[in-house]
Amino acid sequence: MNFQIPFLKQRVKFSDLTSFTRQFAAMSEARISLVRILDILSMQTENAALKKILVQVKNEVQGGKTLADSFAKYPHVFSTFYLNMIKVGEMTGRLDYMLNRVAIYLEKINALRRKLIQSLSYPTLVVFVAVGAVTFLLTYVVPSFADMFRDFDAELPAITRTLMKLSGFVTSKLWLIGLVIVGIIFALRAYFKTTAGIRFKDMLILNLPISGTIIRKNFVSRFSRTLSILLESGIPLLDALLVTNDSISNLIVNQEIKQMHFFAEKGEMLTKSLKKSKVFPPMVTQMILVGEETAKLDQMLSKVADFYDDEIEATLANLSSILEPLIIIILGFVIGTILIALYMPLFDLVNIIPA
Repeated sequence: MNFQIPFLKQRVKFSDLTSFTRQFAAMSEARISLVRILDILSMQTENAALKKILVQVKNEVQGGKTLADSFAKYPHVFSTFYLNMIKVGEMTGRLDYMLNRVAIYLEKINALRRKLIQSLSYPTLVVFVAVGAVTFLLTYVVPSFADMFRDFDAELPAITRTLMKLSGFVTSKLWLIGLVIVGIIFALRAYFKTTAGIRFKDMLILNLPISGTIIRKNFVSRFSRTLSILLESGIPLLDALLVTNDSISNLIVNQEIKQMHFFAEKGEMLTKSLKKSKVFPPMVTQMILVGEETAKLDQMLSKVADFYDDEIEATLANLSSILEPLIIIILGFVIGTILIALYMPLFDLVNIIPA
């Protein structure tokens, strides 16, 4: 019997969409009919949610609807960018070309996401292990030593006394600490759903010490690549800016793109709005200016995207090589300090055990 628990319902992951688009593009180039392609892909895909969507899309296309209109019913899967590219492909008779462009775009985004996850997965795991190990020492190991030291009529070293107090607080107030943490998480989640909260969170993300730089570069790359592909596909600049804005989920970046749209609507250059930009560095502004002056904005934006993709990869590689040993050193220092505090009294038994 095949059933799904509601809260474990499968969703369409970014990698599933990327794989589907690449296969769709390849079959479209082979001049297979649209209905046949959708039928084949619906049978081949292992993702239950995507399979259901493709079956419904196939039925609608078979009934005379356009592919773009059929996909538009699933905005949680197919973005505004995706739909616009499909729409242009159908209108110009170049659906295979547009699908290829979308597939290349998604593959680049997906590759970058994988590298980011791979670079941060090990440090994140080590941090969780460190927190777990310290919690275990404070709640189980240290209290055992505290009971033993209590039988000794002698003054313990300052570091040991401090550790005992910390352990006593954590052990007795563990439920309160957990309650406070849960309360903070729920409060932050509620706050981050408000306009002020979203703005604060998005600004904070862009200004984080190390990861903020990577995230900012990622937004610049995403903006440049999306706008480049849309312009190259023949979508007007004003429409392309709106679609690009929809593809980026950060209020601060969105505001800057809206400023570009405002100036472009007045017939002025995009770079006029970027002089005091908090997201786009001067180099990007200059590249966009050259692109506007030479009527090769799409090519310049593509170069900017490639440059920042390489920058992100190099930064991630360096970050990973620095973070891993740094976290291990910090973990070793914390656990080592705890062990020293526990064993220092045992090294001076003559002073601790009463004569």
